[in-house]
Parts: sequence; C-alpha cells; structure tokens
Amino acid sequence: MADDLEKFIEDQKAKLAQDKAELENDPPYMEMRVRVLKSDYGLSLPLGEEYERKKHKLKEELRQDYRRYLSQVRCLVWVLDFSESLKVILSFH
Repeated sequence: MADDLEKFIEDQKAKLAQDKAELENDPPYMEMRVRVLKSDYGLSLPLGEEYERKKHKLKEELRQDYRRYLSQVRCLVWVLDFSESLKVILSFH
C-alpha cells in the first residue's frame, strides 16, 4: 500500500510539473486579450447617417406600436369593466 501511495504522489508531482511547464509557455492573460482586441479592430464597418436614420425610424415605429397596443389594452379593460357593471345593474332588475 505504501508503494501505491508513493506511486500516486509521484504521478501527481509529474502532472503538476507538466502543468507548470505548459503555463510558463502560455502568454499572460492581458497579452491574449490585447491580441484579440487588435485582431477584431478592422472588421467592423463605420456606421453612418443612413444607419442613424433607420435606427431612429425603427425606434419611432416601435414606440407607435407600443402606444397602439396600450390603447387596445385600455379599451379592452374598459369594455370588461363596463360589461361587469352592466351585469351588476341587470342582476338588480
């Protein structure tokens, strides 16, 4: 059993040494980040006035759709309230 334990410890030490060697060969984290940022730099297109106009138009359409939705919901709530009131009134007669 002592031999098994010693073998296990030796194996773990070997794995640890191998991991340390691999980590020493890897570039530091910040170098990897800078490389990624630099490589992505030229890939995007500049956004112009046309983009801003379309964006503004879509926002306005979304705002109008939302207002239309709210008015429909309010109307539906009013109709439901009115029908409940009508039921109460008719139940008294």
